[in-house]
Amino acid sequence: MDEDDNDPQTMEECRHQNDLKNWKKTIQEELDSLNKREVFGPITPTPEGVKLVGYKWVFVRKRNEQNEVVRYKARLVAQGFTQKPGIDYIETYSPVVDATILRFLINLSVIKQLKMQLMDVVTTYQYRSLDIDIYMRIPKGLKMPEALTSKPRHIYPIKLKRSLYGLKNQDICGPIVLVST
Repeated sequence: MDEDDNDPQTMEECRHQNDLKNWKKTIQEELDSLNKREVFGPITPTPEGVKLVGYKWVFVRKRNEQNEVVRYKARLVAQGFTQKPGIDYIETYSPVVDATILRFLINLSVIKQLKMQLMDVVTTYQYRSLDIDIYMRIPKGLKMPEALTSKPRHIYPIKLKRSLYGLKNQDICGPIVLVST
């Protein structure tokens, strides 16, 4: 097994991979997805008394049964472990459907003669608006506005408008949809 077969742990490790162009492409796809869903708000000077949430890039090569790489995946994850209860979030939620609820929904669909469908929402967490101001360090790969390029990157956070993987204030519904027939 070649050392390039291990998934990179950091952006720096990506830069030393033989498949750097694939990683660059998937990083840009993730940033484009986040921008399209308006996850990022304005880049501003750090407000006084605000502790910034960090981030981490997570990289995975998806493989088939023959161990061949079929897809590259990069995910920007907020370091929610730095959030403080009562300051950065009020409650946490578990985005898992309970077995009792699932049985109830199946029963309801039979009684009401509804068609039940499963769906996979690739970027589920990013659809929820934030009700608390959260500022995150500007991720590597995200372009700074031209007016701020002369200043050090670390003094400017980005305000999050929508939830991001890793944040503690995510609540989503399970991936079940009941539709009338």
